[in-house]
Amino acid sequence: MSDDIKALWQKQETEYAPMPLEEIRKRAKEFHSRTLWHNAIGYVANVLVALGFGYYIWAIPIPLVRIGSALIVIAAFYVSWQMQKRIAPAPLPAEASAATWIDYHRHELMRQRDAALDTWKWVLAPLIPGLVLVLWGMWSVTTRSPLGVWVFDLTVILCVAVFALGYALTRWRARKWQRKIDELGR
Repeated sequence: MSDDIKALWQKQETEYAPMPLEEIRKRAKEFHSRTLWHNAIGYVANVLVALGFGYYIWAIPIPLVRIGSALIVIAAFYVSWQMQKRIAPAPLPAEASAATWIDYHRHELMRQRDAALDTWKWVLAPLIPGLVLVLWGMWSVTTRSPLGVWVFDLTVILCVAVFALGYALTRWRARKWQRKIDELGR
């Protein structure tokens, strides 16, 4: 009787077929490539932020805007450094076993997920002090006219919306990477 049960158990189909080595390798390489492109876009964005706010340091004669702009330039360089530290992809493994590729891909997905969950600490929070000073400096000048108040309010709403969207997007990406990690575990 126990041999019949054992044979029946061994013949049953598994819920998920294990992922073939070529599929794992392909996914890991694609993820590596996408991460490189994503980071390159982030570095370019940080350079543009630094250049734009660097220009404000000299072009806008409002002390609070100048100080805030300098803080934002520093924050842009800090974010770039954090990107390199936290989310730069590790080198792809040499041709190796499925276990090595699975471990590599899982580790990279976990690093990206964890970095996304902490984005508020290393991307958003460093920008806030400088942004507050820039907005405060703008407020001191723009609130002298009704149009200036409207422009200031719109600027604040836009800043809050960009931060909220960035935060929501990174949370979405973290959930997406967690699903991919779970797929590897099957």
